Order: sequence, then structure tokens, then C-alpha cells
Amino acid sequence: MSWKELTLCAAIFAGTFGHAAEQAKIKAGDDYTLEFAKDKLFIQDSQNRRRMLIGKLFYTWTPQAATPASAEVVDDNTMKIDYAVSVPDDPKKTPEQNAKAKADAEGITLSALCTTGDNRVKIVYTLVSPKVRPDGMMMEILGQDGTAKKPNYEATVWKVRPFGGRLSPAKGGTFRPFANGNETFWLRLPGNAGWSSGWAEHGGFRKNGDGTYTSELDFIITPSDFSGADVAAVFRNDPVSMSFTENELVIRNLGYKAVRDAELSLDGKDRTVSFEPGEVKKFAFEPGGSAVSATLKIGEKVYAAAQNPKK
Repeated sequence: MSWKELTLCAAIFAGTFGHAAEQAKIKAGDDYTLEFAKDKLFIQDSQNRRRMLIGKLFYTWTPQAATPASAEVVDDNTMKIDYAVSVPDDPKKTPEQNAKAKADAEGITLSALCTTGDNRVKIVYTLVSPKVRPDGMMMEILGQDGTAKKPNYEATVWKVRPFGGRLSPAKGGTFRPFANGNETFWLRLPGNAGWSSGWAEHGGFRKNGDGTYTSELDFIITPSDFSGADVAAVFRNDPVSMSFTENELVIRNLGYKAVRDAELSLDGKDRTVSFEPGEVKKFAFEPGGSAVSATLKIGEKVYAAAQNPKK
């Protein structure tokens, strides 16, 4: 699979716009497709293999659940999904408790707006739930056909302080990779990363001023050699990624354009560097007793990285 710059682009849909359907597809670049099929969403590869499944949403703390029910293609790279809300009887509850759960579900509506780009899928959920809080909502998200869930990557954004000194760290999001050896599907987790299971991730719904709730799933699909630092940089729209091994700084040019005459400062030493589109370069340094940091100035912007402290 060739790597392409990860920017949203037009997709082509084979079908009719504006009609609800039990099956629909929109393309996510040349190699991937987002498919709605009956009651599930799938990300497919170029061989039409279903690699990722995005299915039901479960309230968890209460019995209500929402299932994808129909799809409407809005335009070339946009699809709207409407959900059906169900409330199964709980044999451990009394008839009155089950009846109340059904009554509470009557005001619940859920829809999702799916947009696709080049190797990218974004799903934005809008939930109306006046009587039941969705704090414990879990989303069914599973790898398919050999695509396996891997440990999270916790991203750190390093900033240069205005008056120099050590770089300042900030949280840069948590990313869940699903990998199969050919590619990796990276999901930026929307909720509590600790609330996870073999089949689901925490939904992280947040309440809006109008009383609705929203959450977002954002997938980026990369070659298997992309690291978490590479993907976090893509989400930030950085032109390059910077990360450290024990004795090397690794810089990847993430874009189509070459980077010329950038100013690299590594471990107190300055040099001028250039990168071809997609090129990865490694810069060795002597490991010492303290963490090493680096900055890369491209034009007027400065990008930075530091070794994470050893635990």
C-alpha cells in the first residue's frame, strides 16, 4: 500500500444520494471503503475485506442499546446513519423496572454523520437522551479478518517555552491501534481509555448547550511501520513527526512536499537538514544521564520532541 498525504478529499459513491438504504458505501481514498450493511458499519480494504467493524452502542449501566438501522448518502464523501433504540427485558429486574426502562427510552434518538477522506474515516454521533445519562456508553468496535486490537499509545505534545529552558509537555490524546501486518487502523479514543474490553471502547459522550450529547470516532489508516508518534502528528496536522529511541531521533516527513533547509537542534548541537516526501531519517546521539530533546524549525514554525523519562 502506498502512503498518501492524510487530508480529507472527495470520495466516489456508486448509488443514489438522499435515500435511506439497508446497504451503502462511500470511498475513503483509493484503498478503503466505509460500508453500511444492514446493522453494522465496516471499513473495507481494496480487496473488499472487512477489516474493522463499528456496531451497536450500549448504555451499559441501563439496558438501552442503539443499533445502526439505515443509511443515507448525503454526498460523495458523507453518509448519515440512523439508529434504532431497543430495550431488552432484564430477567433480574421486576416487570415495573423493565417497563420504566422502556419508558425512559422513548425519547432517545441517535444518528451519526460519517465523513471519509484519503485513508481516513470520521464518525460524529449526535444523541438525544433526556431521561438516561450516557456516561457509561460503550461502542462496539472490533478488528476483523486478522486485524487485532493492540495496546494504546499515549501521545505527548512538546512545546518550546517562550524564554527557553526545558520543553513543556502536554497531553496529546490516546490512540488505539488495530493492526493486521499490512496496515494499522488508528482510532483516537473519545472517552476513558481505561474503560475498554475485547469488543468495545468507552463512548465519551459530552453534553452540549442544547441538551444533546456528541461523541466522535476518528480513524486514520497507515502502513504498518507508522508509529504512534507519527499518527499523533498527523492528527495535529504537523508536516513531520519526531520521536526518540534510546539513542536516535527519528523524523518522518508526513507530506507530499519536500522539507528543505530545516534547522535541527539535537542535544545542544545545531545542523541544517532536508527531507524528501515521505522520507524517514534517524539522527544518532550519545545516551547520557538525562533525557535528550530536539527542536526542528521549518520556516517560522518550531516542532519539538523529548525523550520520555524512564520509569
